[in-house]
Amino acid sequence: MRFVHGADFAARRVTRGLLGQVRKSA
Repeated sequence: MRFVHGADFAARRVTRGLLGQVRKSA
């Protein structure tokens, strides 16, 4: 469960980073 939680947290962090890049380029 700890591994899954860490993976989910990392995925959210990456998703937020990608969204941030899209907003900057927009």
